[in-house]
Amino acid sequence: MTEVMAAEIEKLIEQLKKLTGPDRELDFSIYRIVSGRKIDADGFITFDHQEATGHISRFAPHYTKSIDAALTLVPVGFAWFLRTTPFTSPMYWADAKKYEPLAKFVNEGGVRHSLPAIALCIAALRALSHKGSSND
Repeated sequence: MTEVMAAEIEKLIEQLKKLTGPDRELDFSIYRIVSGRKIDADGFITFDHQEATGHISRFAPHYTKSIDAALTLVPVGFAWFLRTTPFTSPMYWADAKKYEPLAKFVNEGGVRHSLPAIALCIAALRALSHKGSSND
């Protein structure tokens, strides 16, 4: 992962932390970074001439709205969890990291957010950033 990509992921994480609801613009930004595809100002994905011609409108998954879409961000070989926190409701706690003993995995790290899909997005993007920085 390049330093530029790591900086973009960190910027996205900071924006995600501030969200109070789903955000399509951030969905497009996440998709652009994880897929490497270009997205124009209107949210249209541009394809190379070998793949297709023209644009597909609003193709980026709804990462900030859908747990299923957010799960696609978790890197291969990484475990994940998502649960409610027992003390502050509604609040969700999520993490994604290399497989570790369960007690360590569940009790260390993780992120909290009031929306489950966004908590998982943040955790998955952190995992992607970690995976890229450690050359895994």
